[in-house]
Amino acid sequence: MERENNGRSSELLPENLPKHLVFIPDGNRRKAKESRLSIIEGHRRGVETVRNLMRSARDLGIGTVTIWGFSTENWQRSPKEVKNLMVLFGGFLDENLEEIDQMGVKFRWLGNREDGRIPSSLKEKLEDAEEKTRSNTKCNLNIALNYGARDEIIRAVKKIADSGASLEEIDWNLIAQNLDTAGLPDPDLIIRTGEREDEGETKHTSGMFALQGDYAEWYFTPTLCPDFSLDELKKALAEFAKAKPRLGR
Repeated sequence: MERENNGRSSELLPENLPKHLVFIPDGNRRKAKESRLSIIEGHRRGVETVRNLMRSARDLGIGTVTIWGFSTENWQRSPKEVKNLMVLFGGFLDENLEEIDQMGVKFRWLGNREDGRIPSSLKEKLEDAEEKTRSNTKCNLNIALNYGARDEIIRAVKKIADSGASLEEIDWNLIAQNLDTAGLPDPDLIIRTGEREDEGETKHTSGMFALQGDYAEWYFTPTLCPDFSLDELKKALAEFAKAKPRLGR
């Protein structure tokens, strides 16, 4: 691997890094089963991975990171697992918000806030975190909770319709301004962990950023989320650096 004089991998130079990294943490439940742990312990270990990823992205100089925490389809899981996940998300904010703020990170919640499914206590914590970090400018951390691409598109269309915009005014810029990611760069690297390698298993995107991610590079790894380390992140970034010249930009 080519290295610069300062010992830093050439693939990890600022010009080769994604402006917006999306992380889809899959495999927590499989890791729990594999290690004979409870499902919630698997999720706890996944949260630790997310915490480390947040710090690593900051250190590397990646400006925007989005973590997909809970989709609109995940409500189909058992009530006990859902409840435990909501507690974990709240705990993550309790334990890390001060650090997030001190790092100069601007926090944003992406997802449906109005359907009443996110517990009021967690909703309050999410919105308080946004308010506390609103003026931060060093980088962005987004958590997608109760997020689904189709749901996001429907909400955006309704907002545009409510605004009274004419057909002639509707273009990509107007649509983008009404998506959850308004004001953020489009994702250019999306990492999905825990991709199954079984024969006949196909890779899937689960509808993450269906509109914003149409030009993103996707990196699929069989590594389960709790096992996703800094070295694994660097592998993904190195692949992105190789693919970057192919991007239509």
